[in-house]
Amino acid sequence: SFGLALFAQIPNQSTITILFYCIRKSTVCGGSSDSHNVASKLMERTNRSRKHLENVLCLQEICHLNDRKVALKEDNFKYLIGQMDLRSIVGDFTAAILLEKPTRIFSFASEHFAALRTSTTPSPPMLNEGVPALVVTGARQLQVLDALNQQFPGKFLSPVMTTTRPPHRSERPGITMNFVTLEMINADIRGGKYLESGASAEVGCKGELIGTTLEAVARIRATGAVPLLHVSYERAVSARMCGNIKPTPYAILVCSENEPPQQEHRSSFDKLIYARSLDQVIAELVAVIKAKFPTVVRAS
Repeated sequence: SFGLALFAQIPNQSTITILFYCIRKSTVCGGSSDSHNVASKLMERTNRSRKHLENVLCLQEICHLNDRKVALKEDNFKYLIGQMDLRSIVGDFTAAILLEKPTRIFSFASEHFAALRTSTTPSPPMLNEGVPALVVTGARQLQVLDALNQQFPGKFLSPVMTTTRPPHRSERPGITMNFVTLEMINADIRGGKYLESGASAEVGCKGELIGTTLEAVARIRATGAVPLLHVSYERAVSARMCGNIKPTPYAILVCSENEPPQQEHRSSFDKLIYARSLDQVIAELVAVIKAKFPTVVRAS
């Protein structure tokens, strides 16, 4: 009877061998305590083996789990491929991290993604405080920008703009320019995510749009510099009319010698500069900056 009970408890191929050994041991020893000890140890080992087998997945369950993993990966991959906005957001954030290398990642991420909120929500802190953005348009833009950089080095920085045109070979997406589709930029403009936008004036870019996001402006403000935009006349007016940023951008129109300021210009810009020579233009511009941005002048 002891042998039959042991046979029922051992689910492996060595059952007959162990059973024969226990019966023979019992016969030789006359049912001594040694044989009972051997049997007890075998029973204990068998029970441990059974509990271990109960906790291990069978082959069919393992196959089902692997199939589920493959299906889940394919489903996630299809979703990510279809989300172009997500790809652009993650790429832009990664480029911003590598460009500015902030020491406080969480604070930087908070300011970075806060600018993505639409106008229906409160504006992020970096869009509601600080110095106003400086918008310059009109004649001699490049010469004026060079003069600003020489007079106030590192104090005026241009935000990275966003355009729908394809990138040039020398351009680095997210560093020199952001590139999106026409559908994406129109959706973001309707969502109030742009400080200004308009038609691209580049040669061969007819029908393409370009603009400056509030996110890019907030990123410049976070560094302590003044956002500087050198844009077309229409885009400068659009920036000054934007209600999603405070203080309102300060717009300057530099008039050429052949085009004196008109009455309509006075209502669209904060300052009109009309001088015959470049030195006069720069001198007047520096005077305006010292009056409008005193903290920048003191820091420099």
